[in-house]
Amino acid sequence: MKNRISMDMSAILKFIDRFKLLFLYYLLKLKFIKIIRLIKRAWNNDFKIFNNLILKLKVFLSIKEIKENYS
Repeated sequence: MKNRISMDMSAILKFIDRFKLLFLYYLLKLKFIKIIRLIKRAWNNDFKIFNNLILKLKVFLSIKEIKENYS
């Protein structure tokens, strides 16, 4: 009977360990997904800023070119 109880306890402990591992895995997966979303958001914002800078540079260069042509 003691052997049977110890086997049941070891099975329960194995189950708890597996559950902990799955729980940690899903937590890490959620954190990883959140980090990827943050990186994507930051990348998109940087890309928009970069595009705005290029647009401003083009406008500045075209204004400069117009001034040189008409002066």
